[in-house]
Amino acid sequence: MKAIYFGSGIDTRPLINLDDVKEFIYVDCQPFSEFGNIRSGNLDEDGYDYYERPNFINKIITEFKKVGFYLKRNIFDILYFSNNNDVILKYYINISVPEDINLIFDELDYFDYLIVAGYHPSYKIMNYIDPNKKVNFVGFYNTYYGNSEFEFEDNIILKLYNEKVFRNHFLKFYYFDRNNKLKVFNEWKYFSKKLN
Repeated sequence: MKAIYFGSGIDTRPLINLDDVKEFIYVDCQPFSEFGNIRSGNLDEDGYDYYERPNFINKIITEFKKVGFYLKRNIFDILYFSNNNDVILKYYINISVPEDINLIFDELDYFDYLIVAGYHPSYKIMNYIDPNKKVNFVGFYNTYYGNSEFEFEDNIILKLYNEKVFRNHFLKFYYFDRNNKLKVFNEWKYFSKKLN
């Protein structure tokens, strides 16, 4: 099984809870900027842009090590991790989606889980998956799944609320609460109603 997570930051919850996944794909725009491909234009006392996160990679390594994932190599903007159970994690850094989606295009043709936690990615990522393939939506506590207050119009949550046809991309909707207890819903309407 393969899971993909946009805006993943240093979140280890999927690594702990999705025990049937053998390959994780994490994608984040950091350390370049915390806000996609946007820069503030102002520098701090160390010469970094205010939106840049220069300690991001070290934080990833530290947090992942706590759950048994160790950095094996760093090639360009891809960090390769693995654990003792032969689970692989590829972490794409400095990738802003949808602007840089061409850089991870090969990862999008097939995956089993789409993790949506903390950040709501663009629904356009679903345009790259096989139209006959259904994926499982995975949500976690401390994430807003309501139908208002969206940062941008191509938000995947907004699309799930507004377009019934779009929901056909998904097989099931998983939710892990703060106690790591799993709840599974067959339809978006039950997922969204239960969590709001």
